[in-house]
Amino acid sequence: MLTRQYATTGEIAQRLGVSRQTVVNWIKRGFLPGAGWAGACGD
Repeated sequence: MLTRQYATTGEIAQRLGVSRQTVVNWIKRGFLPGAGWAGACGD
């Protein structure tokens, strides 16, 4: 069985050396794939 692992926007930002908000913006613009869960973030 395959399991898919996810990283938080904060983890991605830290790995890439950018702010969390930059990662959120990239996801909103379609530059990065993203998955959301209701109530998971305040954006």
